[in-house]
This record gives sequence, structure tokens and C-alpha cells, in this order.
Amino acid sequence: KYNAVLRKFSGLPLLVEHWQRTCGSNLYATTIHSINSCVLKLSKLQVACKVYRGFTGARLPATFWARNAFGVAGGVEFAFMSTTSDRSQADHYATGKASTVLEMQLGMVDRGASLDWLSQYPHEVSVYGMYLLMFFASFC
Repeated sequence: KYNAVLRKFSGLPLLVEHWQRTCGSNLYATTIHSINSCVLKLSKLQVACKVYRGFTGARLPATFWARNAFGVAGGVEFAFMSTTSDRSQADHYATGKASTVLEMQLGMVDRGASLDWLSQYPHEVSVYGMYLLMFFASFC
């Protein structure tokens, strides 16, 4: 539900409707603030490394790959995002039609937080990302 609230701020009608169906008018402001505060504090312990996110059944929009006037391409994730430092886990989640694996380099600011110690699935080596994370497409 928290991600539904955050994604509604993208303004996309499909995501706004999903939020209304899922959450009514609840914005979960206190809970989202608490989660963000926790991730921010725990991120100080996270090493800046490569992380991956695998998914199926969706494609990145053409606008993700189109460079803007400043020569930059990419997008913004409005919601919290789970990633992994284990590429094989991302590949597992990307098994199926329209599969995608994103490879991201954590930096000094956007490091996310390792939640292995808290996870029901510690083998997934999860790194929980903060919302409003910006992605840049790489054209190597």
C-alpha cells in the first residue's frame, strides 16, 4: 500500500486509480515517513556497490531511453524499491515474458539499506532503496 501511495504522485491515471482502489484516501504519511527514516539511517552502513532489480511482465517506456535536452536519459521510481547485490537473484525474478534486469551503481547519497538481517528471505541479499530514486540509462 505504501508504494501505491507514493506512485500515485506520478500523476499517471492507472497508478492514481490503483491507489484509490487499494488505499481509499489514506496517504499513510506517518508510516511512510518512518520507513524512509529507517532506510536513511541504515543506509549509512551500506557499502556503495552494484545492485540489481529483476522483473517481468512490463517494459521500460520509450521515454526512458530518449535523451532530453541535456543529453540525459532515464527515469524516476516514485516508490520504495527492493534490489539485490546478487545478480542471480535478479535473474530469477526476471524469468518470463518481457523480462528486464536493471543494474545500478549505488553512490554516496543513494545507497539504500541492507535488510538481510530483517528479511524472511535473507538469501535474496536485499538492499531496500529510497523513493524518488533517479535512474540514468547507460549507452555503453
